[in-house]
Amino acid sequence: MSKNRILVSLLIGGLMAASLILVQQVFPSPTFQAIFPTSPLLKSPWFIPLSGFLYTLFFSLISYGYDLVDLRLPGSSQFKAGLYVACTGLIWLVYVSEPLPHIQGADWLLNPLRLVFIFTIQYLLIKNWLARPKGAYRPKPLLYLRGLWVFIVTVVVFRYIAYMAFGVYAMPNQALYTNIIWSFSLGLAVGLVFTILQRFLRRQDRSGKVKQFTSFFAVNCLGYHLAYFLHYQVDLLEFAVRIFLDILAVALASYIVVNFQIEHPSQDRPQHDH
Repeated sequence: MSKNRILVSLLIGGLMAASLILVQQVFPSPTFQAIFPTSPLLKSPWFIPLSGFLYTLFFSLISYGYDLVDLRLPGSSQFKAGLYVACTGLIWLVYVSEPLPHIQGADWLLNPLRLVFIFTIQYLLIKNWLARPKGAYRPKPLLYLRGLWVFIVTVVVFRYIAYMAFGVYAMPNQALYTNIIWSFSLGLAVGLVFTILQRFLRRQDRSGKVKQFTSFFAVNCLGYHLAYFLHYQVDLLEFAVRIFLDILAVALASYIVVNFQIEHPSQDRPQHDH
């Protein structure tokens, strides 16, 4: 990746960060206010610069991740940017739809609207500044559905471990069942994103696919959780376990699908940019 594209990714991240801070200030989350006490960071004069820096970092990495698929993904700039942003936005949409304890009804509307606003900005900027039109590149089916159940089962199992073994949220049984069902939707969403992107990742060897897709998911997962870690007091151990198990589940599911369900050439060789 050239220095110019790195700088562009940083600029996109900065604009997305400014947009997120704006919507958080204007439309605070009633759900998180009901669950978590306000973080003392909010009263610090360093809050806006600190949150702006961290949001910029993660949104820049998410935008930087577009280059994982730009080389191989065919289509117009609009299609390529739209597909990538839809994949990142889907992961965030499922996360913000998680049925947290004491969820407030207003957030069912506010959360998707915040995401649409922020990721529309990302789409427009990637389309105009990063996406490069490309003709057909070894045309293949867009979806590879055989791996979906692997992602669904793996995410559900790891989330169940988080709820039962580590007491994440300390939920009653009724809420636990609801969140297990939600875990199904998270596994389905991540699996769909994998089936779309895996054919177009820059590296097409087995280990390269697993590493690049896991890193793509990890940045989105960390970026989402950062958004309310800065605003509310949360249990750090519970928070870390939740993030770690989500990333581990996706890494394991990616490894299983890539190594046991997708046919590869007899010799795997990393494909580098030329």
